Amino acid sequence: MDRLEVEAGDGTEGVACGPEGGAKVRTERSKVDHRNLLRRGWQWQEGKRAWGQGLRLWLRSPRFEHPEDQLVLDDYLLAIEQVETRLAALDAQIERVSQQERYAPVVGALRCFRGIDTLTAMCLVAELHDFMRFDSARGLMAFLGLVPSEHSSGGKESRGEITKAGNRHVRRLMIEAA
Repeated sequence: MDRLEVEAGDGTEGVACGPEGGAKVRTERSKVDHRNLLRRGWQWQEGKRAWGQGLRLWLRSPRFEHPEDQLVLDDYLLAIEQVETRLAALDAQIERVSQQERYAPVVGALRCFRGIDTLTAMCLVAELHDFMRFDSARGLMAFLGLVPSEHSSGGKESRGEITKAGNRHVRRLMIEAA
């Protein structure tokens, strides 16, 4: 996989476009499991937005009878904030990299499609390298596994679901963008 070199605070690291960052935030958020709060009689009923400002303020308000419980909750909330800050810094760096001469034309063209913004465009560029290596759109779709499967015997043709034989990450990006 082509890696984008981005600077993150104290040095330069290779950052692969992928669900890792989002998964990390989801993992940290799941640690602040509502079941743990429910067991202690705390229940969020205010807003509808799962991780909006209201929930964040509410999560800061519980005071537990045991200081260890409060320490664990505060640690989880700090971990979430740190991961989100890191994600924001990486997003900003990817935005800057996308404006470099090497990436700007391709990223600009991809952003013309509905559902594709800078991060998705940069991930596509990193995964596919060069779009010109595909002879046609059909070749690209076959590489991504977005073509129907076919079961043929004699004169009988039967088409099935997409093959899912190609690059899973790019296929997921394309499906989410659609």
